[in-house]
Amino acid sequence: MTDLILEWPTYILSGTMPPDALAAARKRASDPIGIRRLEDAIGPIVADAPEARAFRDAEINAPRIETWSGGHLEALCDDMPDATHIVVIVLDVYREEATPPAHYSGALMIRDPRAGCANVFVPGLPYGRPFEFVARPGAYVCYPAWLRGAVLPVSNGHEIRLLRAKLVTMRPGTHDRTVGRQRDCNARPDENDIERADRSRASA
Repeated sequence: MTDLILEWPTYILSGTMPPDALAAARKRASDPIGIRRLEDAIGPIVADAPEARAFRDAEINAPRIETWSGGHLEALCDDMPDATHIVVIVLDVYREEATPPAHYSGALMIRDPRAGCANVFVPGLPYGRPFEFVARPGAYVCYPAWLRGAVLPVSNGHEIRLLRAKLVTMRPGTHDRTVGRQRDCNARPDENDIERADRSRASA
């Protein structure tokens, strides 16, 4: 299952790999440097939207295997010019039956990037709500690297093994632009487009 999620309006690719793709990813994890493209890691991207098709040509740089265990917490952001996206792929999750983890343990929360949204609460409107990625075997997320996010504290007895590529670059010519949702070369939404979207919601 592949979902192209529009947030704020920034595109995030998220989904869950089928069992055969997850098994292949676990095998590749023994030599992560051999993973060159996003589809090498998560399998075919089947979504038909132009923005999803662009991910099919995405190249992975510096992939590595990480283990998040009890006490792990981390802030995530990468403002390097060639860091267009970050990809996180969950390979395995271990839990101690005697001490089930907290419901937020190891969740990746990506903040709403619009200015002032952290101070705004409007019932029924999508302001100030983070994007939440829950670590489950086979789950993956690919999001613009400039977004600020954090890994919430991992509970004791909870262990998450994952593949993370700090840099995911797109080949020239793959940045599709759709009418009304323009993005720059680092996948940042155009500020004027965000303002237009906000005005449209307010007048609806």
